[in-house]
Amino acid sequence: MRLPDLYTRQPKTADIARGHWATIYGSILPELRQTHAKHQPCPSCGGNDRFRFFGDWETTGGAICNQCGNGDGFHWLGQVTGQGFKEVCRLVESVLGIRPETIQIDISELNRKARDREEAARQQIERDAERNHQRLHQTMSQVIPLSSFEPGSVIPSQSWSGRIDRP
Repeated sequence: MRLPDLYTRQPKTADIARGHWATIYGSILPELRQTHAKHQPCPSCGGNDRFRFFGDWETTGGAICNQCGNGDGFHWLGQVTGQGFKEVCRLVESVLGIRPETIQIDISELNRKARDREEAARQQIERDAERNHQRLHQTMSQVIPLSSFEPGSVIPSQSWSGRIDRP
């Protein structure tokens, strides 16, 4: 047994199609509006406004029809074309111009990229938290306690010019 075989695997068509559904739908079903924000005619049953993409449709191809149900991109292509899963996979591969049997994916490289994405996301969260902390500190440093004003006095402010009236 060769060691590199432990760290590589044959990709599935679903792995290859992930993130390419705009291209796939654009080639096979160009009449679909490529947005998840609008209902549109169902490509399978033809209902006027029953069909809509999920928010992550560009990654999964997922959509729902109020009559036909829901599913991922492979499900919908099978519904529309009347083909089985294997034929739909071949259709997707031809649209993307790939033959999966000729591709090897390095699992360790995929894991490294996933760790890099997670680290970048963590750093972005930390930067956002620091920025929010600074904004809050700046805002709180400009606060004037209401107890420092006499009843009936005007509060100096550019955004609100009201009076403090105590009962």
